[in-house]
Amino acid sequence: MVTTIPVWVKIHNVPKELWTDDGLGFLASKVGVPHSQDEATKQKKRIDYARVHVGVKVSTKLPDSFTVELAPGDERTISYEYPWIPKRCDKCQKFRHGMDNCLRNRNPTRRLNTDGRSGRINRSSNVQPGLDNNANST
Repeated sequence: MVTTIPVWVKIHNVPKELWTDDGLGFLASKVGVPHSQDEATKQKKRIDYARVHVGVKVSTKLPDSFTVELAPGDERTISYEYPWIPKRCDKCQKFRHGMDNCLRNRNPTRRLNTDGRSGRINRSSNVQPGLDNNANST
């Protein structure tokens, strides 16, 4: 099962004090696990934002911003932009499917087996494997 996905993150409003490998790593860690920077960020050729490649847990909500205190009374709001994010289900928070295809939306029907135990059947199929002990009895 996929637990993390790679995402490029644009980090805006980066103070010059944090425009270092450690500083950008710290800011990127608020999103996930930092892996690398693009060349323009490494060489400081573009200063309006830093672009960092991050591994994100599939169950994590991606932040829009983060406030960092550089010194007492000197707080800065860092904003995050995600140019491309895989499709994510709003119901289960997993990637690669939308709410229309979410397994949590399925409404299984409960029924009683002949021995009094309950099992599940999908309305469109037979008993799900492993839930009906009577399926193989003769």
